[in-house]
Amino acid sequence: MDLASAMWSNTAPEGSDYFDAAHLRLFSKSFNAAYRDAKKYAYLEDGGLFEYDVVTNSQEGCPLKDVSIAPAAEQAGVTTVTVTFKAMSCYQDETVSEVRFKVVTEDGTSVIADLDRIVDGKPVSLVAEMKTIAQEGASPPATQQE
Repeated sequence: MDLASAMWSNTAPEGSDYFDAAHLRLFSKSFNAAYRDAKKYAYLEDGGLFEYDVVTNSQEGCPLKDVSIAPAAEQAGVTTVTVTFKAMSCYQDETVSEVRFKVVTEDGTSVIADLDRIVDGKPVSLVAEMKTIAQEGASPPATQQE
């Protein structure tokens, strides 16, 4: 969340990205595999995979306000860390957004296995989205019927 906050601040770090080499180490092996598979089909000019901020689930926003981080008890090897924040306050929108980080331990280190953006009250998995991108990218294009 520190990087998300920095990216939406007035002093965003130049060139930083959730998926740059410095930050990919924060994610699990399976997350990295899903990212690499999806990245093969990136279509943005800058080589990026997403046209939106995958943590705040937005294309536009303001410096994050009222960030709250609440880890839950571990269940079946996964600790869910719920983060709430306001991302649109500079537009007079005080809506509270939520993202849930699924944290696991790999090789003795806590890493992010997935993150669920909460949309209309339901979790939307980033790993599932990346797998869909890879699956659709690997599929042959549909032929047109005349």
